[in-house]
Amino acid sequence: MGVFVPSVTVFVGVPLDLEESARVDGASRFQTFVRIGLPLSTPGLVAVSIFCLIFSWNEFLYALMLTNFDAITLSVLIAGLNTNRGIEWWYISGLTLIAVVPVVLIGPFLERFITGGLMAGAVKG
Repeated sequence: MGVFVPSVTVFVGVPLDLEESARVDGASRFQTFVRIGLPLSTPGLVAVSIFCLIFSWNEFLYALMLTNFDAITLSVLIAGLNTNRGIEWWYISGLTLIAVVPVVLIGPFLERFITGGLMAGAVKG
């Protein structure tokens, strides 16, 4: 539940005056949400989404206990590569690289959203 709390505080951080001024100008509730609320809360929502992706991507114990061999995650597959021929380091290295690359590539492209989302609730004023 702690992961979902920042997404709620992102919308609470949007100034009520902006929403009220849009309503006075004739915007409906949906238009106010789409044109005012969402653009101002995008950095926070993207930061929460990235953290959820990283936490679920790196989940091992949950996937180990609740999956079978028909549907296993990449981290469980990597952990189970100890065969009767020994530890196959070449497969482990390749699969680890495949597991790490998506998260490493997402970070630099969305860095401005991450820092903006983390700093949105830090300034008090």
